[in-house]
Amino acid sequence: MAVRNREKAELIYHLLDNSGGFYRGLAHDDSRSMMNITFGASSLKLENKLLEELGQEGFMDLKGHRDAGHLRASIYNAVPYEHCKVLADFLADFQKRNE
Repeated sequence: MAVRNREKAELIYHLLDNSGGFYRGLAHDDSRSMMNITFGASSLKLENKLLEELGQEGFMDLKGHRDAGHLRASIYNAVPYEHCKVLADFLADFQKRNE
């Protein structure tokens, strides 16, 4: 389970880290969660657009904590790798369409 969870988290963190600043992880590298990936987009306007499009595509509850804001992808044990891949692919496509 630990290996599978690490693979899921690394998939999404890799996308965020290699987005050229379009996305940014909110946690320091040594404090990153394998279960809740917090991140932001390069502007609040883009974050709101991203949340809207994610909702239209059936992604749920990606809005971050009410105090911290931004976005949070929860990838608990029951979430399969394939779902994380779909999210990563969507985020990559959103970036291409909005750079």
